[in-house]
Amino acid sequence: MIGFVLFGIKEMERQVGAGSFYCPDCRCDNNYTRYAIARYFSIYLIPVIPLGKSGEFVRCNRCSSNYAADIVDLDRREVQDAFATWKCERCGNWNPAEYGNCVSCNGARPVRS
Repeated sequence: MIGFVLFGIKEMERQVGAGSFYCPDCRCDNNYTRYAIARYFSIYLIPVIPLGKSGEFVRCNRCSSNYAADIVDLDRREVQDAFATWKCERCGNWNPAEYGNCVSCNGARPVRS
């Protein structure tokens, strides 16, 4: 008889806090829940040995979008700037917020003061 053991790494979320922040998806102030992610060695899908923390994130309680935990430290204007499309000063192309350089001419994203 041949048997096998299912084992691996499992990540689990645990609520560690809550508060209020400006949600870029909802475009208004909402409550959030803060989660810590812990990694566990698991056997038969049951977490057995903790392997440490792998990160934190916040989830908007209204739209359920997830964001990096440091978004709660930003004010409304900083969040809007971080998630807004931007216009390249060299070629005039509009670029997605997550790009640091223009997709058309590779020009640098302008720095807001």
